[in-house]
Amino acid sequence: MKSCRKTCSTTANCSKSKLPTYGADNYECVAGACQYKGCNTSQECTDQYKVTSVCAPSPDPFPGNRCYMPCTSVNDCFHPGAPATKDADNFACIDGMCRDVGCGSDRECINALGEPDLVCAKFADHLLKICVRKCSVAADCVTLGAPPTRDEDNFVCTNGLCKPTGCNADLECNATGDPIPFVCR
Repeated sequence: MKSCRKTCSTTANCSKSKLPTYGADNYECVAGACQYKGCNTSQECTDQYKVTSVCAPSPDPFPGNRCYMPCTSVNDCFHPGAPATKDADNFACIDGMCRDVGCGSDRECINALGEPDLVCAKFADHLLKICVRKCSVAADCVTLGAPPTRDEDNFVCTNGLCKPTGCNADLECNATGDPIPFVCR
């Protein structure tokens, strides 16, 4: 799925962040667009999140590494009293690392986002379960005042559910007037 990315001539154009996993060395400049490659070391993750973490390849369709908390069971992946959107049904302990699996139920989506027509869905080409609206046509997927990257042409209505399709053009990505140019890749 395409997304809006900053333009670049070097990785220095990609980030000014002081966060350890979002420095210029955590990006690549590919064909004039910033591509996040993720963490470089487990120490970067630990420094950023202030808890022992592991830098490992991401299983999702985006290239790069991600920071994971180590685990022996799913109970190591959240703390007691965590919000419903970050409890046991939102994680899995896979290969000794806590992996986010997305939303856990329709009720969780409705409570978290305050919209009664939301459902928790898993699409074949998405790694995580996500909260989406029910629909008859793509126009049902749009919220009032949505930016150009979230309007009708950025969704398809599949089996009665709104499936995001990403950006369509550079123009959409630059509609907010941000001084940094973006490209849709």
